[in-house]
Amino acid sequence: MSGVFQGGLSTILYHFFLPSAFRGVAGAVATQRVERMARNLQAVKQNKVDLKQLLALPVYDPAHPYYLEKPWEVYFKSEKPPEATSTKGELRKMECLTIRDHTTADQVGLFSDDLYSEWLFAVRMAMRRLPKDQLAWRERRTSTSQMLEGSGGIGHLPLEYWLHPADDVAYLAGYVKMASDEMEEKWGFMAGEENTY
Repeated sequence: MSGVFQGGLSTILYHFFLPSAFRGVAGAVATQRVERMARNLQAVKQNKVDLKQLLALPVYDPAHPYYLEKPWEVYFKSEKPPEATSTKGELRKMECLTIRDHTTADQVGLFSDDLYSEWLFAVRMAMRRLPKDQLAWRERRTSTSQMLEGSGGIGHLPLEYWLHPADDVAYLAGYVKMASDEMEEKWGFMAGEENTY
């Protein structure tokens, strides 16, 4: 069940061979949301942090309440946790990077968060919160990738412009979680779920 949350090849296998596992994800995501909100409220009540100052930080800053770490980020840190260097960690790294290689998003300069669909309401709300420069760079990356992958394009950027996995940080996913939490708070339980069944 833990593979459902980590992504990669295990997610694809769960999706095709064990679809009932994804029904449990919605409950787990709601539980994570409640725990996250409880931690934030408890810290504010104890006057340990000023939530407005934390929310003013960029969402890819580890101190931000909605900071999300991509599965491959742990393997490119200067101080790796011991589980990252274990045999299971090495296999996990190989799986993450293999899946990334097959998506070809890094070959056209796309971040993984650039692949979020703007049809989702939470993503549209999150894009309104992005700083203007990040929004402009996102539009530039997506339009460049569409030109490269469209008819007559070569299909990828030159090798020196490919995106390295260490540079692929979650700049939008935290805002999506924040918007989803606000939708849930405003309109009721599971109103802002990312996945609908």
